[in-house]
Amino acid sequence: MKIKGLIEESMLDWPGKIAMLLFTGGCNLNCPYCHNPQFVENYEQMPDISQDDIFEMLKRKKNWLDGIVISGGEPTLQNDLPLFLMDVKQMGYKTKIETNGTNSKMIEFILSNELADCISMDIKWSPEKYNHHSSDIMESIRLLKSSGIDYEFNTTVVPGIVEKEDIIDICRLIKGAKKYTLQQFKSEKISLLDKSFMDKKPYSREELRGFLQIAKDYVNDVQIR
Repeated sequence: MKIKGLIEESMLDWPGKIAMLLFTGGCNLNCPYCHNPQFVENYEQMPDISQDDIFEMLKRKKNWLDGIVISGGEPTLQNDLPLFLMDVKQMGYKTKIETNGTNSKMIEFILSNELADCISMDIKWSPEKYNHHSSDIMESIRLLKSSGIDYEFNTTVVPGIVEKEDIIDICRLIKGAKKYTLQQFKSEKISLLDKSFMDKKPYSREELRGFLQIAKDYVNDVQIR
């Protein structure tokens, strides 16, 4: 796998667990508000982190870490992701994937082979705005809702990109889901893929609460992060 970054120990990316966070290089979307532009643009110029080195770290931290979280970029674009997950699970670790949901075939393969204990899917906007990815997005949502594993859906609420109508459309699709998180857009002291978005003002608390109330009509566990 093209692993371009890691955080050896994180308590923020998998609630209740201490996990190693891995970042893969490459993404098939170019979200202007992306917080990890280094793993989207020019990532091939970054050196790969050896999988052998990662496995050695996992062996050393066996009595401390609970699992790994694979983010990106978009990890489901890595063809050898299932083999990597299999090796990690054979070491006794739990696995979580953070995905944009555009590769539903990879998600289906991972679920059918029980290679992930948790999947977090970031739904960017209304399905019709995805163009040729729309069918994959809807299939990934269906797969997660029927999977039986721990999962959640997330949306970063960016003014001008995610409006009230988007929240309604997304919530209709995920109706009955276990968990949905509305993530506040942040731009201060963060490098974004599109630098012009660093001056964009986020939604107010009142506007966020309005989105929250909409989502509560469709999903029981809705949070603002």
